[in-house]
Amino acid sequence: MKKLISVLMLFLLLITIGACHKKAANPVNPQNQSQPDASADAGISERRVLTNKFSKLAEAVEGVEKASVVVNDLPAENGSGQNAQPQNPGKVSALVGLTLDNNISEAKAAEIDKTVKDSIVNNEPRAAEVVVTRKPELIQRIDRVAGGIVEGRAITEFKEEVDKIKQDVAKKL
Repeated sequence: MKKLISVLMLFLLLITIGACHKKAANPVNPQNQSQPDASADAGISERRVLTNKFSKLAEAVEGVEKASVVVNDLPAENGSGQNAQPQNPGKVSALVGLTLDNNISEAKAAEIDKTVKDSIVNNEPRAAEVVVTRKPELIQRIDRVAGGIVEGRAITEFKEEVDKIKQDVAKKL
């Protein structure tokens, strides 16, 4: 019986030593843990700040009831390979959907579009492209993209949709 207890004690001791050894081999060291890419977080954070800024600038224009905004980075290169040239480093593009107050004439609405675009470009040097629309179906699509981004989805997931919205805005001009 003593021999059985001794064997069990030895077995438990070996298990305990083995478990401690594994913990020591993989110590929790905050310096060794992988950190999220700060530049990616800064990009997301910066786009949110710009989206909010552009929305406020648009809504400050008389006649604008609500502004839906999506901000994305413009491509940093023109072309590919060895001949690629920096084109828009640090520049952004903004899709702005405007809901205007009731009873605004088409002429006044067009003036509001231009005022919103100029306000964003004049108040933010990184705004290289601002596309403005008042079409309800395009505003809904902008809202869906913005909602997806707010949910944490990457802007790159919406590249095709953003490009298509820009094309649809250009068609209706």
